[in-house]
Amino acid sequence: MNAQQALSGIWQLAGLPEEALGCAQLTGHDPVYPSSFALATAAQSTIAAAALAACEFGHLRGAPRQDVRVDSTHAAVECTGWFSIDKTGEGGVTLVELADGVSADEVKAKTKARLTIGAGVKEKVA
Repeated sequence: MNAQQALSGIWQLAGLPEEALGCAQLTGHDPVYPSSFALATAAQSTIAAAALAACEFGHLRGAPRQDVRVDSTHAAVECTGWFSIDKTGEGGVTLVELADGVSADEVKAKTKARLTIGAGVKEKVA
């Protein structure tokens, strides 16, 4: 099962309008990280479903449907740690916690974001 199929299944189970699925653009594919689980597919499809559902609320209020784009690598990286976002726009993103076996350098390289490593972040070896 690929991410588009997973998203379609989630969408259908929720009883949401099928035409909205045309607004979802899912790029990339598993594996992003070595695993026996389709981590990127799970992350990408659920993030896309949440974003698409939020867009549907706007559409129900009269706004045109919006495109939702989710890359598999970015979705998988979101599952590697806990991030804090500075909403003032000055501080960027702060990595607060890492998943086991993931390095801060790996998160920095894959996100390509202006990322600050929080003082309490400790890398745990799996």
